[in-house]
Amino acid sequence: MKRALLIVMACGLFLAAEAQKQERALTRNEELNRAYCRGLFASADGTFFDMMDPKVSAGSQGFMNILDFLEGRVPNLTLRKGEDFLRVPYIRGNRASIFLNEIPINPGMLTGIPITDVAMIKVIRGPFAGGAGSATGGAVAIYTINSDSEE
Repeated sequence: MKRALLIVMACGLFLAAEAQKQERALTRNEELNRAYCRGLFASADGTFFDMMDPKVSAGSQGFMNILDFLEGRVPNLTLRKGEDFLRVPYIRGNRASIFLNEIPINPGMLTGIPITDVAMIKVIRGPFAGGAGSATGGAVAIYTINSDSEE
């Protein structure tokens, strides 16, 4: 009798625990993170810009490149002219790495990428293990529109 009662109680507790689990809806940032980011880039930390959102993309018109768009929109991100007179991102005084679709690039390569081809920008402000050197400057990850997300 005790064994049957224990089994019934255990089943009841299990069912109650399962009823507590509910799937919550993902935020737009979480959806973008799942759709584009892999490996070291997949952490939820960072500042996201959904460039496919008409409100955001309308504000990006008129900028020469992505870095110019980001200046003033990301706390502690500044742009400085480097040795080759290209604007380089710095986060909290440390040079940030730049990635295009998770491949490291130099700032000069951004001039050839139209802002209209960018799907998402993720700025990781803390130390980033995927960056070059000491990686203390964080990262600017730029993702172009892939064929699955074109409308």
